[in-house]
Amino acid sequence: NQAWYPGETVIAGIGQGFWVVTPMQLAHGVATLAAAGVSRQPHLLRATQDGIGDAPVAMATPAAGPSFFRNPANFDAVREGMIAVVNGPTGTARTMGDGFPFLIAGKSGTAERFSRTNEVWQHISQVAIERHQVLFEAFTPADSPRIAAIVALEAGRGGGRDAAPIVRKMMDAWLLDQAQAQVQAPEPGKQAGNR
Repeated sequence: NQAWYPGETVIAGIGQGFWVVTPMQLAHGVATLAAAGVSRQPHLLRATQDGIGDAPVAMATPAAGPSFFRNPANFDAVREGMIAVVNGPTGTARTMGDGFPFLIAGKSGTAERFSRTNEVWQHISQVAIERHQVLFEAFTPADSPRIAAIVALEAGRGGGRDAAPIVRKMMDAWLLDQAQAQVQAPEPGKQAGNR
């Protein structure tokens, strides 16, 4: 029951102000963004299996909708900004991509619970319960995304400082899983286990 002012629409457009989202909604959003605006319905089930010895049957991937980007240059601008967050000299997560074989695009977020102008701000680094709500979202490879991730923390100093390293660990685990899948893949014309 409060008035809505035009300035609130502007700040809501960058995730500030009266903006509420669940981590699942945000993960869906960053996955949609990574896919150049093409949305896919989130799903949890990858495959089913009738019995222990039976082969898994992959579930159909939900159909994709049309891209919400009317102008591809808009997507390119957002992606370049997210690449700069991780790879630019002043990005809020500028060391996150060090040593990673793919280019990562990301965005940090910090919902500040306290003003930077009083003594409480200095206390935040020592007392976790008084820290901000922080998040980091990312996708990689930036030019042809295969994974998107989001981490939201109730108590942190900044999204790039506290949530980004957790996203990096998730991407490292994904990369290790990809490498193991390549090693376990059967050679053309052979079945798995017959090497």
